[in-house]
Amino acid sequence: MSDLASSAAVFAILLVSSAIGVFIQRFLSDAHRSRDTKELALTVTNMLVTLTALILGLLTNSVVQSFNQAGSEIRLFAVELIDLGQSLQEIGPEAEPARSLLRIYVASAIASTWPDEPKPANTTILTDLRDGDPRHPRLESVALGAVLERVGREIRRLPAGDAVRTELEAAANRHFATLMQDRWKLVEQAGKTIPTPFQNVLIFWLAIVFLSLGLISPRNTLALTMIVLGAVAIAAVIFAILEMSGPFDGLITVSSDPMRDALAHLGG
Repeated sequence: MSDLASSAAVFAILLVSSAIGVFIQRFLSDAHRSRDTKELALTVTNMLVTLTALILGLLTNSVVQSFNQAGSEIRLFAVELIDLGQSLQEIGPEAEPARSLLRIYVASAIASTWPDEPKPANTTILTDLRDGDPRHPRLESVALGAVLERVGREIRRLPAGDAVRTELEAAANRHFATLMQDRWKLVEQAGKTIPTPFQNVLIFWLAIVFLSLGLISPRNTLALTMIVLGAVAIAAVIFAILEMSGPFDGLITVSSDPMRDALAHLGG
């Protein structure tokens, strides 16, 4: 289910919950409509609303930090790509096959991770980018991983030379090792960060809150309108949280500019 569909489902659940509360209110006896009972119900509802707001605030802060961290990681990854490309360029023509493969990797990674954006021009892009792991189908693929492994093999195959050449090749190997580490960090961050059971419990809690609101709300147009607006606001927050919990898919994603800058430095 898409994030938009999930948010719409949350909106519907909240409205149905409040409608159930309004419906049950019609059958309450006078004892349940007393002032003391209403004050108690209002106190409990305020407690639930406060706790729910606290949880939503903490959850929003967590996904924002995770989203920003993914942006920082992609920038570091792009820097390592640039450093590796420069090291290969300094080595000379013998390293051009590895550098060409690196350009193909970057262009293909951009095309697969940000499919709704324009694809890099004047650069070879792999066509088969399907991934066997459904947790991160866009950020990485088996084909892209194979390209990077070929880059590493090309670097290791470079012929030995003088001391300067040896140092350049050692630097290229260090950059490649760091690049692979950063790649796996990005792969692990590509999936959703909110566990489904926790998400379901949060929705259940929100349903209880809106059921309580329906039980104590007056039955007039203004009160019902405010409940609907509250459901819209909650659904919008849930949508934003779900979108930002997956930094490489959906409508809200990390910027592709660092990767495009890296491709430009590689001559793509």
